[in-house]
Amino acid sequence: MDERGDKNARRPSSGEPVGHDDAAQRERLARERLAEERLAEMRVRLAEAIVGRREVRLVYGSDLTLRLVLPHAIGVGTAGNPLLLAWQVGGGSRTSPTGWKHFALARVRGFDVSDATFRGFAPGYDPDNPSFADVWRAL
Repeated sequence: MDERGDKNARRPSSGEPVGHDDAAQRERLARERLAEERLAEMRVRLAEAIVGRREVRLVYGSDLTLRLVLPHAIGVGTAGNPLLLAWQVGGGSRTSPTGWKHFALARVRGFDVSDATFRGFAPGYDPDNPSFADVWRAL
């Protein structure tokens, strides 16, 4: 019971410093803020790459696979997660090294927008791709 009479009040364990919950909360909020800032930067830079038709090198997934892609659209997928739709022209992949791929922005570990450009659209590009609930930028 705490000083307010709450029998269910959590007390710190003997080795846990007082205020630990506050510190953990601040750390969680700081991580979330960094993730939001990273996503905002990624969104802007990838949208610029789409408009400029620039090739992008992605480090993707837990295996940190390098992918070379031609970005065509960025937005929110139907499941609510930010996505990049791109034609992969090189790099690793579990399925195939080339072709259309949806990249979850949360799984992009790093990226670099190249000075190299591409022309036209990749084969079979659908500007009304049904994978997106909201498109931020597209060719």
